[in-house]
Amino acid sequence: MQLFLCFLLFLGFCFGCSRPPHLVDNQYSVTAMMNDSTWFGTVTPARIYESKDKRCKGQQFMLIIRTDILYKGMPPTRKTPKPDGCITGDCYSTQVLNLDNIPLKRGRYRLPKVARCGTLNNLSQHYWQTFPGNGTFRAFGYQKSKPNWVRVNRIDYATNIVEGQFALTLTDTSKQVIRFRDGLFRLKFKPE
Repeated sequence: MQLFLCFLLFLGFCFGCSRPPHLVDNQYSVTAMMNDSTWFGTVTPARIYESKDKRCKGQQFMLIIRTDILYKGMPPTRKTPKPDGCITGDCYSTQVLNLDNIPLKRGRYRLPKVARCGTLNNLSQHYWQTFPGNGTFRAFGYQKSKPNWVRVNRIDYATNIVEGQFALTLTDTSKQVIRFRDGLFRLKFKPE
């Protein structure tokens, strides 16, 4: 019986370590698990825009998430400051995640579908690993037949804050896979 209880405690400890930090009183506007490692970044205030695409009418916003966390296989570069998730103004971005055309209304949305709603960005690329502050090293797009979604949970028009969740599975031309799970975002938006 004691062995069983020790095993349950061990499982609880392991599960607790693999969860992303919550956004309540958090300095980062986005947190997630990326390939089972904690990932965090910063989003600038989102501008609300009206879609002119007849397939996707209504108000929308875009998440452009930047971080300076070092990634596996990152080419050697000059020494960069200690990663802080780009909360400071002096950030050498190493990763950028872009989620386009999210409707400004509560609900869950398939990202490949909303990405086609009149976006200016490349439809096949949504996550980039970059050289710190300069140029793309590797670009990733949504992996077909995998869950790629965003959910808007709360919109507070008094404080202009939108909160939600996301999960993504992305791949590049070399078939390297990046998975984001347990993604949370909380950001200010600028009304139209």
